[in-house]
Amino acid sequence: MVKVVLIEDQIIARVGLRSILHECGDMLVVAEFANPSEFFLHYGKLLDAQLLILDISMPGMSGLDVLKELGKRNCTIPVLVLSIYPCRLYGKQAGDLGAKGYLTKDCSREELIAEIRRIVGIGDQNGKQIRTPSTDIAYAMESGFLEKLSVREREVFHALCGGQTCKEIAYDLGLSVKSVTTYKSRLMKKIGAASLNDILRIGMTIDW
Repeated sequence: MVKVVLIEDQIIARVGLRSILHECGDMLVVAEFANPSEFFLHYGKLLDAQLLILDISMPGMSGLDVLKELGKRNCTIPVLVLSIYPCRLYGKQAGDLGAKGYLTKDCSREELIAEIRRIVGIGDQNGKQIRTPSTDIAYAMESGFLEKLSVREREVFHALCGGQTCKEIAYDLGLSVKSVTTYKSRLMKKIGAASLNDILRIGMTIDW
């Protein structure tokens, strides 16, 4: 049974997440908190949790502040950030601070469950790993995709992960926007990314 802790200030969101996870049969919400202060008040009793699902925007401390504090405490509980904000805004920051995954709240139920299973390292109840666009990213990582990229593709990939637009990258690298767009398309095909969010999620797993 995967023990999950929720930090989410909206009660409707907490109820919805709890319901989705409990329906899986092998996931259990063991604690939920409306703000980070409540969470840290009970932190010592939650160290056996296997996943922390964390919002970014909350009263008091933000989700990024929570990640910083967890880092100071050498916390080993994996964190999945679930936010209304697109990955391009906070994904890299969250990854740099130790988050293992980042999804927006408009993700599907299947995508959420698959991402949780990827992070905690389990398959479905029959032991089968579920494949979705999100989990395909993990498989791309395992295949050593960086070695498949050309020098220019790596440069563009790194810049995209840093939040730059194709126009900004073109200016920095002395290339045309069309050339940068071509490099972007090539690297996405090589790593199996279907969107910019996919690129950013992959970037979160790399130690730059």
